[in-house]
Amino acid sequence: MIGQVLSVSVDPAKPILDLDRPAGQDPLVQAKDLHYQWSYLDPGRGEWVPITGANQANYTVTSFVQGQPLRVDVSFVDAKGYTEHLISSQTAVVTTPAGVNTAPFVVPQQGVVGLPDTTVLNIGQINLFLPVTTTFNDAQTAPAGLKYAVALADGGPLPSWLHVVDKVATDGAIQITGAAPAGFLGSLNIKVSATDVDVSVPAGQVGHPLTATDVFVMNVVAPAPGSIVAVNGSAQDGYIAGASVFMDSNNNGRFESFEARATTDSSGHFTSSANPVS
Repeated sequence: MIGQVLSVSVDPAKPILDLDRPAGQDPLVQAKDLHYQWSYLDPGRGEWVPITGANQANYTVTSFVQGQPLRVDVSFVDAKGYTEHLISSQTAVVTTPAGVNTAPFVVPQQGVVGLPDTTVLNIGQINLFLPVTTTFNDAQTAPAGLKYAVALADGGPLPSWLHVVDKVATDGAIQITGAAPAGFLGSLNIKVSATDVDVSVPAGQVGHPLTATDVFVMNVVAPAPGSIVAVNGSAQDGYIAGASVFMDSNNNGRFESFEARATTDSSGHFTSSANPVS
């Protein structure tokens, strides 16, 4: 449990012995010669990961290892210079005491953890769908109840040509839309933060909400010369047949001869291909 102090002790009836010591020398390994390393089980890799700084006989469990089992590796160097290891059985998964608020966290996954980096073209519309309610979680606050914010990784606001649409209530996601300025190329480090509700204080009080963040990179690139941009979609508000659809690449609200254009079929679907990029 978070906040609990775990301790290593040696059963006097089963002492640690170094049987490589010369005859006549006490084989008992003294406590001062023991080294400790606490670890948690990484659910994605299935490997034990050492906890930085957790190298004493006592370890106070923190929220960092919430939901993971723990174990301790006790080692010593024997008389022949070899390091011997004694590894404990793993604990139950770490849980949270009632009435204690812990920080949100990025959900461990077998693939890419967190929000993946992405690449967008500097022509046409940018439309990123960030599934925040499956990326973040919290032991006390449901993912849909977390407060999400989007900014640059250095804390600054997003460029004015990017807009954030909160669709958490309907789609469990944050949407980023916009269009890059003409000729813009480069990378943006974008930070998404999730802030919880402090359940350790009475209802109606703010307390001390906690926040988790994740950063992804949005690379803005130009399409390769000769490439063709294809767009598939469907008109909404019911089936709309025979509607004219175009890619407003210069955002002027009017169709231009150089822009891709298509007409919806009887089901409202369309496929549009832009001219090859020169």
